[in-house]
Amino acid sequence: MLREVDERLGFSKKLAECFTDYRDEKGIEHEVEALVRQRIYGIALGYEDLNDHDDLRSDPLLAVLCGKEEPMGSNRKNPRDQGKALAGKSTLKRVELTEEDADEKDRYKKIKCDGERIRDQLLCARLWPLNIDSSKGTVQEPRKAPISYPSEVA
Repeated sequence: MLREVDERLGFSKKLAECFTDYRDEKGIEHEVEALVRQRIYGIALGYEDLNDHDDLRSDPLLAVLCGKEEPMGSNRKNPRDQGKALAGKSTLKRVELTEEDADEKDRYKKIKCDGERIRDQLLCARLWPLNIDSSKGTVQEPRKAPISYPSEVA
């Protein structure tokens, strides 16, 4: 059900579009959208800690949920990764801790984020906290994010 809702809303796809991937295409086994989806679904399933993903990467059910074509991971390029269809904590951490100044010259920071676009996506999905001024007893609404969802969902 989680995947169905995500696909219908396009949330992880729109969030992944907030990143620019400078990695060498020949070595990529996990597209940014797959990494974003894995992290979101892991959190939704109660696995907030990145360390959990070193065990979860071998979970064929989570691999199916994340859209992996081969959920057992037997098609992985690196022999030590075979049997693990999903990304491990180090790969996910590179996305989660990415910086807006990352570029193709960095050794590890090759995925660049657009923080403003990410914020807009989270605002639209109502996942970004509202600005609450307790001294005045007011809630400042977040600015409207430029995102459109399919009409049947809205």
